[in-house]
Amino acid sequence: MITNVNQVARTIAAAVEEQSITTGEISQNVTQTATAAGEVVSGITDSTETSKLIATSISGVDEGAKLTADAADKTKQAGSEVSRIANRLGALVNQFRL
Repeated sequence: MITNVNQVARTIAAAVEEQSITTGEISQNVTQTATAAGEVVSGITDSTETSKLIATSISGVDEGAKLTADAADKTKQAGSEVSRIANRLGALVNQFRL
């Protein structure tokens, strides 16, 4: 009977040891998973910041394009005005030719 009790006690002790090891492995896996989740969150945060910078850059390029278009329009208007003045000046010079 004592032999049976000892054997049961050893079996229980071995099962407890296995559960302890398994619990340690589970704990380690949970820690690794939490670390990986933190890295994913960090990556998402970095991606969000990069997306914001890209959007800001695109906005700046768009603004630059608008300013360039406005300047081109003003240059065209000035060119037309210079051409008109040149034609008028040519006509005036022609009045003084013999």
